[in-house]
Amino acid sequence: MASTGNISFFRRILNPFRKTCIMQIFNCLPKHNKNRKETSTDKSEVIVQACSKEEELNKDSTTCIKEEERQIARPDSNVFENQSEPSIISLMEKNPKRKKKRGKKKQNRNDDWIPELNLKQQHKNKLQGTELLDDAIIDAAQNLLKKQFNCEGLQSSLFSKMQFYPVYGPSVQIHHDRKNWLTSCLKPHHVEIADSSGKRYLTDTLKKQIRECYGGAVTCDPVKMTAILDVDQQPNRYDCGVYAIANAYEFLANGNPTCKYDNKEMRKHLSHCFERREITAFPKIDSLPWNTVYHKSEFIRQSLVKTSQSIYSPRDISDGILKENFQLEIG
Repeated sequence: MASTGNISFFRRILNPFRKTCIMQIFNCLPKHNKNRKETSTDKSEVIVQACSKEEELNKDSTTCIKEEERQIARPDSNVFENQSEPSIISLMEKNPKRKKKRGKKKQNRNDDWIPELNLKQQHKNKLQGTELLDDAIIDAAQNLLKKQFNCEGLQSSLFSKMQFYPVYGPSVQIHHDRKNWLTSCLKPHHVEIADSSGKRYLTDTLKKQIRECYGGAVTCDPVKMTAILDVDQQPNRYDCGVYAIANAYEFLANGNPTCKYDNKEMRKHLSHCFERREITAFPKIDSLPWNTVYHKSEFIRQSLVKTSQSIYSPRDISDGILKENFQLEIG
C-alpha cells in the first residue's frame, strides 16, 4: 500500500512539471517558426536591396547614354566633331575600288587619240617629237593604205619578228630591220627596196623576210631578185618610219618613190593623215629654194636616178592593183 501511496504522491508532484514542459515545448515551436519567418524576410530584404542596386546602376547607365546622345546631337559639341571625321574616312575606305576604276576610265578616255587605229596620245607625242616610230604607228598607216588601195601585203610589222604570210600578186610591205624601217614592193620581174637610211645591201634578216613575203616570186637568192632604189635619204636617225610610209604610198599611188621630200613637214603631215583617216602624198620639194646650195654631184644624182616602175596602171588606180597582166618571169 505504501508503494501505491508513493506513486500517487509522485504524480501529484510531476503534474505541474509536465504542464510546464509541454508549455515550454509549445513555446519553443512558435519561436522556431518566428525565427524562420524572420530569416525569410531577411533574405527577401537582401534580394530587394540587390534589385534596387541593379536598378540604380541601370538608371545611371541609361542617363549616361542619354547624355552622350545629347552631346552627339549637338552640332557645337566636340564629340560630334571627333566622331564625324572617322565616319567619313570609313566611308572612303569602304569603296576604294570604285574610285580606282573611275580613275582608270578617265585616264583611258583621255589617253585615246584615234581609237579605231589603236593610237594613243603617246603616239601623237612621238609624231610631234623626234622619237622613232613604233609598230603601232606603222601598222595604223598600213591599215589605212590597205583600205584605200585594196591591195595585198601590208601585213602587221610584228610579223617581222615572227613570220610573214606569202603573197602572190603585186604588193607592198614595210619591214623592220635592226632599228630601221624600210619598204619593199613586189613587181612583175623583181622586188624593189626603198631604204632611206642609205644602205646598199640586204641583211640576213631582210633576206628572210623577203623570202617569206614573196615566196611565190622569189624562189632563188633574194639578192639576185631585188633592186635597191636610190631614194631620198633621211637627214637624221629617227625619221626612217616616216620615209617608209611615204615611199609605200608612192609605190601604191603610181608615184615616184625616188622623189625628194620636205623633211620638216613630214611628221606633221602624217599626223594630219591619221586624223583624217586617209593617207595622202607627203609634201615634196619640187623646186630648189633660193637659200639652199646643192653640189653639182647632187644635181647629177637627181637627174640620172632611175625611177621605179609602178605596180599600178593609171586607169586601174580606182580598182587597185592590175592583176590580169601580172605574170612573174622567173626562170
